[in-house]
Amino acid sequence: MPEVRREPAKIRNVAILGHRGSGKTTLVESLLYEAGATNRLGTVADGTTVCDFDEDEQRRSMSLSGAVCHVDWLGRRITLIDTPGDPSFQADALGALRVVEGAVVCVSGVAGVEVFTERLWRRADERDLPRVVVVNLLDRERADFSAALESLRSLSERCVAVAIPMGQEGAYAGVIDLVHMVAYPDPAGGREGDPQPIPAEWQAEADRLHEALVETVAESADELIAKYLEGEEITREEMAAALKSMVSRGELYPVTCAASARNSGAHALLDLIVEALPSPQRVGPLVAHTLDGTRVELGLDDGTVAYVFKTIADPFAGRLSVFRVFSGAVASDSTLVDSRTRAKERVGQLFALQGKDHRPVPQLSTGEIGAVAKLKDVGTGDLLEDRERDLVIDPVPIPEPVVFVAVEPARKGDDEKLAAALRRLQEEDRSLGAHRDERTGELILEGLSQMHVEVATERLRKRFGVEVVTHPPRVPYLEAIKRGAKAHGRHKKQTGGRGQFGDCHIEIEPLDGHEGYEFVDRIVGGSIPQGFRPAVDKGIQEAMQRGGLAGYPVVGLRVTLVDGSYHNVDSSEMAFKIAGSLAFRQAYEQADPVLLEPVMAVEVAVPEEVVGDVTGDLSSRRGRLLGIEPGPGATTVRAEVPMAEMLTYSQALTSMTGGRGDYHMSFLRYEEVPPHVAGKLTSNGGASH
Repeated sequence: MPEVRREPAKIRNVAILGHRGSGKTTLVESLLYEAGATNRLGTVADGTTVCDFDEDEQRRSMSLSGAVCHVDWLGRRITLIDTPGDPSFQADALGALRVVEGAVVCVSGVAGVEVFTERLWRRADERDLPRVVVVNLLDRERADFSAALESLRSLSERCVAVAIPMGQEGAYAGVIDLVHMVAYPDPAGGREGDPQPIPAEWQAEADRLHEALVETVAESADELIAKYLEGEEITREEMAAALKSMVSRGELYPVTCAASARNSGAHALLDLIVEALPSPQRVGPLVAHTLDGTRVELGLDDGTVAYVFKTIADPFAGRLSVFRVFSGAVASDSTLVDSRTRAKERVGQLFALQGKDHRPVPQLSTGEIGAVAKLKDVGTGDLLEDRERDLVIDPVPIPEPVVFVAVEPARKGDDEKLAAALRRLQEEDRSLGAHRDERTGELILEGLSQMHVEVATERLRKRFGVEVVTHPPRVPYLEAIKRGAKAHGRHKKQTGGRGQFGDCHIEIEPLDGHEGYEFVDRIVGGSIPQGFRPAVDKGIQEAMQRGGLAGYPVVGLRVTLVDGSYHNVDSSEMAFKIAGSLAFRQAYEQADPVLLEPVMAVEVAVPEEVVGDVTGDLSSRRGRLLGIEPGPGATTVRAEVPMAEMLTYSQALTSMTGGRGDYHMSFLRYEEVPPHVAGKLTSNGGASH
């Protein structure tokens, strides 16, 4: 059956956002089932959902990457992007915000607004993204719709209920739609089907809340407020139209309810998505800019423009690029230009996505989301166009890594294979990093949590056949001196024939801030010939690579060459290089050497009730607290903490907060290691080489 070309007005692109455990994937499964896109209701526990198809996701019972699927409802194509709810895998959630016109924010009816919900909400605020909210899991023990609604108002006072549950916890019996004033009895896992009259015992409560909703909506339009004040009835159609206008303008965030594991609430939510969230036709143009910074607005008919927002690394099928068409249409077997590389890309077979299933389609039109395999050099964030234009879109801001592990191949000779596999994983997940540490020589894998790194190493093994060994990275300690010293280095060796002779006198002194290196030649006359003096400098710098305190590089000093002597026959560059090295080591021992450690700027976002535990733990890690900042959904603690004390922090924070904490850190400066800590480091042999 040929693919129907859809008008942008009949498309809804929706990101499903929320904290881990709020039931997002189950909610999507419920929407697919209710709309007839699937014939059974899959479960996360059984690993049978459309969106969590990856083996790692099924084993961990959680989403690790974004998944795209779609349903047809009331003549509209609704494309749903199920995003991960764990902050470790937020790159896909943040990327999805670029390609949708609206979002469904899923909140647990038990836990209410959680840390990551609040962060995603703020990111959606930055993009002025219209939202509807679902309070889910209302059939669970300790579920409380009113409490969850109150917690949502900490995000915005414009969160207004447009549906209520008929009972909750064990007494949960379905959903009442306050816009259309109908009920959807709990289907207990079946399809909800057509709406029913509101049960008599709920009618009075529904009337009261409907009246309040009408008043709220009527205030948005002059013609409606006039009708309302005059006592005229506002029709359901007028309500729906006003609701859509308010949601599109960000004046209202309608809140509905669900128990998605039972497929309850799906019908009302599908109606709400169609009625309240805007289509590509109703939103503003895509904003890009030229390489010189000129702003460019791309309308719906401004040639062909597609944006790649996700890359899937498949070891067999190759790179799969998932994209949104913002303007024009993309056809199979066509050619587009990558605006970043300016290279022409041959577009092969296009696909519509339904989880792991890829259905071939001849073309994708304005507003549609799909995928294409094996583009040569296209990466996430690239624009594909029908002509060469110097246009780019600002990259999606991704949080800095906070967990670092050293990795090496378990089998010798797999270094290149490991490097290639890491590049493929980084194409798929932009929040994953890898670099070679210049000081320690280790290959460092960077992630947003310990679990993030563990998933990456599992994928290296399962997808690319690369077994790796991981261990904590060596902390890049440095050494420095606290006072000046003088020394005399003399190298003399006679082995028959030509000997070796080099002799130098040096002074060393610390530089401010323990930074930098200076070599000062203060020799007057020819006690050391000009040609041999650089060799003294070279010998000193080589000796500085392994300090005498614990074997770490020495930084932050000035060396002054003041005197020396030479032999007409036996002196050489090598002899003076050795003499310089000997002089430095002797002076260094007298200069009160100290260890320096990297100190990190740390921000931790946690629930208010565990702030005391978190600040106490940071203090025990030799941290200096800088401030505590309360906020909606989370309290932020700022501190400065030595890197050595943060290597295991991810696990500790998860334990203290039950997985509800989040943090990031960045390098700040080097500081002296306290004597009691330095003593342990030096007694353990210091740096290993």
